[in-house]
Amino acid sequence: MRTALVAVGCMLIVGGCGNSAHDSEPDDAVPENTAQPSAALAESLADQEVSYDDYLAGFERFSSCMESEGYPLLIGDEVNMVVDYSVVEAAVVNGIEEYCYGREFEPLDVSWQIQREDTSEGAEMIRVCLRENGIDPAQTMAELTQQLESAGIATETCLGY
Repeated sequence: MRTALVAVGCMLIVGGCGNSAHDSEPDDAVPENTAQPSAALAESLADQEVSYDDYLAGFERFSSCMESEGYPLLIGDEVNMVVDYSVVEAAVVNGIEEYCYGREFEPLDVSWQIQREDTSEGAEMIRVCLRENGIDPAQTMAELTQQLESAGIATETCLGY
């Protein structure tokens, strides 16, 4: 689960203010091969199975890449075996987050979260919402979504949007 932090003033967590290669303006520091997975990522995807160990190793490579570019991740709790983290806005604007995420982690993260969707926080919130509306919730996210639609309940209502 990733979140971009909106920079308000100077972000002390990335070394303060000033004109540097990592200010909010896009620069030429982003490597041009943003779509190319690293050798380690390609190797972890070779068997077309994503294990928890693969997921964590990919996250560590992503985190290391961000750190080496001067934008350490802000790592939160792990929920449902999914790491919660944030990045500073400048890393997004400059393309560093996209580069590191795509190079080291994206396909692992997406696959792992899809594998976990039936036990995700969002799925549990929908189950609670269905129970509150007198409906016995199903097991899978696809079935939960169908139950919401059949009952005329907006997903956003259950997720608190």
